[in-house]
Amino acid sequence: MNHMSELSYAIKVVFSKAVIREITWMYVHRRFAREAIRFIVAFVLFLCGCVYGILLPHTRTNVLWASIFGGLALAVGFLAWLAYSSVYKRLGKAYRADSKAAIEYRFTTDKIIISLDQKQSELFWTSIQEVWVSKNVLMLRNSEKRRVALPIYKLSPDQRSFVIERIARVRLFSPRERRLLSA
Repeated sequence: MNHMSELSYAIKVVFSKAVIREITWMYVHRRFAREAIRFIVAFVLFLCGCVYGILLPHTRTNVLWASIFGGLALAVGFLAWLAYSSVYKRLGKAYRADSKAAIEYRFTTDKIIISLDQKQSELFWTSIQEVWVSKNVLMLRNSEKRRVALPIYKLSPDQRSFVIERIARVRLFSPRERRLLSA
C-alpha cells in the first residue's frame, strides 16, 4: 500500500506585547463595535454638555450641569478604557506575552494543531466561519465561537501561502483582506 505523506508546517511563536495589542484591538473592534459607537456618542454628548455648561454664564445651575456632564464623560471614558484593558490583560495571559513559553502551531491539510506547555487543541480548516485580518495576525473563529490568532508575520512565504490557500477553500477574502495578506 502506497501512502502519500501529508503536507505539514510547524512554527513556534512567542507573542510580543505589540502583537498582543494588535490582537486586542482586533478583538475589541469586532466584538464591541456597536458598543464602542455608543460609548463614543455618549462621551461626545456628555463632553458637549460639559463645554456648553462652561460657556454659559456661571450660575450655580450651569456649573452643576457642566460638572454632571463632565463627570459622565469621564465615567464613560474610564469604562471604555477598563473594557479594553481587561481584554488586553486576558489575551496577554492567553498568548503568554510576559513569558518565554512558545506556542507551537502545526498546519496540516486538515487542521491547525496548537500546543502550549503540555496542552494541545485542534482547529479544523472546515470549521472556520470568520477570519479577521490585520498586518501581523489572522484571527480565526470557528463554529463554536472559539478564536485562534495566527501570527502571519512569523510564517515563511510557503507557510503563508499554504495557510491562505487552506482558508480560501472555506471562505472568500475581501479585497482589503487580500491586500493585507499580500503585503
